[in-house]
Amino acid sequence: MLQIWPGATNVDLKYFGDASNPRILILGKYAALSAEAATKMKRPLEFMALGSRLGALASRRAATMSFVDGTSFGSETATATSKTVICEKSRPLRMSPEIKSLRFGKQSLPVLGSYDVLVVGGGTAGAPAALASAESGARTLLVEYLDELGGVGTAGLIGKYWYGIRDGFTARIDKAIGASAQGWNVVTKSEWMRQQILKAEGEIWYRSFGCGALVESDQVRGVIVATPRGRGVVLAKTVIDGTGNSDIAAHANARTRFSIGSKGQLSVQLSGAPGRNLEDHYNNTCFALVDDCDAIDLWHLMLNRRAACYRKFDVGQLVDSRERQRIVGDYTLTTQDILIGRTFPDTVLRLKSNFDAAAFPNSTILMIKNMKGPAYTCNMPYRCFLPKGLSGIIVIGLGASTERDAITLTRMQPDLQNQGYAMGLAAAMAASCCGKTRSIDIKAL
Repeated sequence: MLQIWPGATNVDLKYFGDASNPRILILGKYAALSAEAATKMKRPLEFMALGSRLGALASRRAATMSFVDGTSFGSETATATSKTVICEKSRPLRMSPEIKSLRFGKQSLPVLGSYDVLVVGGGTAGAPAALASAESGARTLLVEYLDELGGVGTAGLIGKYWYGIRDGFTARIDKAIGASAQGWNVVTKSEWMRQQILKAEGEIWYRSFGCGALVESDQVRGVIVATPRGRGVVLAKTVIDGTGNSDIAAHANARTRFSIGSKGQLSVQLSGAPGRNLEDHYNNTCFALVDDCDAIDLWHLMLNRRAACYRKFDVGQLVDSRERQRIVGDYTLTTQDILIGRTFPDTVLRLKSNFDAAAFPNSTILMIKNMKGPAYTCNMPYRCFLPKGLSGIIVIGLGASTERDAITLTRMQPDLQNQGYAMGLAAAMAASCCGKTRSIDIKAL
């Protein structure tokens, strides 16, 4: 172990790896350093210089190595029963070479926990969903890949409302954080939600991803979660997919849709990615066509922001998408539903906005009217949150079942917050009847 830090240019790189495994290098305090040496190493200029040296070393080693053709890990099966399957759909990167597979034999996945309700994604709808579930008494876990809750209204720096109905849960949170017509403090809002979930005895795992689903017949029984300490299964009576992209539902083989234009090209509402200075709360941008399911798209956008916002303190860590991959639900909210004011026997949400599509409309009826015209109030039925053919899972946020142009009425922050809280209650109700999401009492909800 290195006791005294000699400087990044002089330190022997043997302290940052294991001679028996040249494929791994460690850049951080877990290298073979004393606490005093690690403290000096982590000074920004030292850390940058050391990173450059380790990157060069990794490149030299990689040039002399080949990929592993196959190996095996253990002998236990990963399935709980013969009917339970692990569903993980990998989507190759657009710029990748030919994709190869590695066989690892039979593996077992550890069970990381068991809950009444598991919420994947702590964004605009996801955090309120976790809070509602926990406050109703259900044992609740929230999994979030960032280190702050609240989605576009916090990490996305859109700290001010456009349209939306500001009653219900939204009125509660606005009062608690002192929100006004000028907006709110985005850090205060994120922290309030964190504190309230913990106060209600819910759990939060930050820096963790939902990357698959555990499915038995047509019932979702849990989620595959990737954590900084490894991958495992979290079992749940009811799962809420708050990823915004209906990712967990898609892993579970739910049908999904994404907007495609008349010539087959991607045709989505515009996205934004803000720069961020200290104390910023409202940097609403709208300039990019982004597929949130595509790692190359996201990488390219964030790289662009780093270059464009070089005078800023930082860039926002969340892409402010206005449209994403959606489920095909038991019902799909349509543009016509909105225009004619259709009502439903299972209405659970009221919404309000204009058709602010940030794109050319898909619905022909909007081509004969001013698409950004008056604001409409509409209803959204519970069936829009249930993936067709799947039970045990509720999909919220931008992943719910709507037509492309109807999204403009369903993505206002006040409405998404109310939506999330309502669906958190619905998930807790479903958990009390073994995750049967279609068996809850809608009138009671």
